[in-house]
Parts: sequence; C-alpha cells; structure tokens
Amino acid sequence: MCYPTACKTASASYRTQFYAKASSPANTSPATKFAPDDERRLFNFFRGDTFRQTHAVAQRLDDWARDHGRDIAQLAIAWVLANPAVSAALVGAKSPAQVQHNARAADWRLTPADLAEIETLMDGFRMPWGKDD
Repeated sequence: MCYPTACKTASASYRTQFYAKASSPANTSPATKFAPDDERRLFNFFRGDTFRQTHAVAQRLDDWARDHGRDIAQLAIAWVLANPAVSAALVGAKSPAQVQHNARAADWRLTPADLAEIETLMDGFRMPWGKDD
C-alpha cells in the first residue's frame, strides 16, 4: 500500500479522495446517467464494466466504514494518512460542514489488521485512471 515516492503518494491521495467522493454508493450506481456538464462522464471508471466493478468495491468499503462508525470519504482520508510516507492529506471541501465531516477522519488510526481487511475487500482491485479529452 505504500508508494515509493512522495509524488506518487500525493497523486494517490488525490485519486483516492476524488474516487471516494464521486463514486460513493450514496451518490452513484451503475445505472447513473451523468449530465453533459458532469465531468464524471469523462472518466473511464464511471462507465461499463469498470463502473460496475468500482461501484461494487466502493459499496464494500462504504459498508466496512459504516460498520466502524464512519463513511467512505473518511475511510479514504484515514487510508491515505495510514501510509507512513504521507505527512498530510490534501482534502477539498465546499462547505464548513464538509470540513468538519472530513476532519473527523484525522483521529481514525487504521491498524495493520484494518488495512489487511481493506485489502481483502478490494480483492486486488486497483482503480483504473483515465480521462477522455
């Protein structure tokens, strides 16, 4: 789960946060039709079989997080912060409520057992990252 360079870690942090917010089972499903002005329609992981697979993984991770009293966005932040190469997570928010919600992830320390469970839930899945122009 650790990336060898800070650059890759920062990139992974951004992708993890973007994916967690955008593909949250509460926000999307494989039947979702994105509006023409919604950038998610441009990303490969929001289409076809890839979307079905990413949504299934997101659902498992969201269920796991909720079993621990959190949600998938907080899990994404805690997962990034669990990487020893990371000293800070860059997290966006559009409202004070989102800032407060995201900040609650800062005290969630994922244990090695938690991280192993998360890897099991992911079942080897790695998010494909591609965007159409």
